[in-house]
Amino acid sequence: MFPAVRGGEQTLKELVHEYRTKGPVYRRTVQTTLKASYTNHYRRGLIELLGVLEFRSNNSAYRPVIDSLDLVARYAKAGNTTYYPLGETAPEHRGTTGQWSELVHRADQRGRQRVVRMVYEVTTFQALREQLRCKEV
Repeated sequence: MFPAVRGGEQTLKELVHEYRTKGPVYRRTVQTTLKASYTNHYRRGLIELLGVLEFRSNNSAYRPVIDSLDLVARYAKAGNTTYYPLGETAPEHRGTTGQWSELVHRADQRGRQRVVRMVYEVTTFQALREQLRCKEV
């Protein structure tokens, strides 16, 4: 098999190493670490900033992130509840439909699909960061 690959055995070893450092296990580790850091430390400061800053956009395509920020601000003082209330709709945006989707939407004890608050907040702030960089918001 090595002669069929340009670079031989070394190339295959590099591919395996790249998969292990950037594959699904690595991604899950990064997501878990980010969620824990946000929940235990960064959340307080970001929520306070959210109360002071105002975000706008003229383009309706970027409205879901702004609506998500409103949702986060509305439930900022709700304590450490795991999920948003059943009647509440959480706007879908780029962050919630990507790699984080299985962590954002989870079944509760009764088997109902719910939105996990802390994970949703992390993905919303990540989407906001991306849109601020591009001056979309």
